[in-house]
Amino acid sequence: MLQALPLSAEGKSREAVLAEFQKLGLMLAHVLECPLQEGVSESQERALIEKQLPATMARIRRSLKPKRVLVVSPELAAFSRKLHEADLGCAILPVEGGVFLGSAALVEDDLASFRTALGGSSVRAG
Repeated sequence: MLQALPLSAEGKSREAVLAEFQKLGLMLAHVLECPLQEGVSESQERALIEKQLPATMARIRRSLKPKRVLVVSPELAAFSRKLHEADLGCAILPVEGGVFLGSAALVEDDLASFRTALGGSSVRAG
């Protein structure tokens, strides 16, 4: 994700990178607040996401109140319809069924699409 943004993590602490990320007006929210344990099957992962998704959507709607939500995890592609049908009070990008930056092999088109979805002239590649 940092490849698409005008900031570098080189030589910086995680906290410093996070502070710069937030200065761009961005927030990264996880559906699952804790990392998955090793050996969790795909079906178990899906069940955990499905269980937690309603609380995450409520948090987006009630507390975070973003201008738009960008779905970046390939694990969320299966839940795209639910996200698009939910009344989150903002745009959900990309279109139903898609995710941004869902592949380890990113190409410039992927990054450009992500930058465009972030919107605004303040977020440009450096």
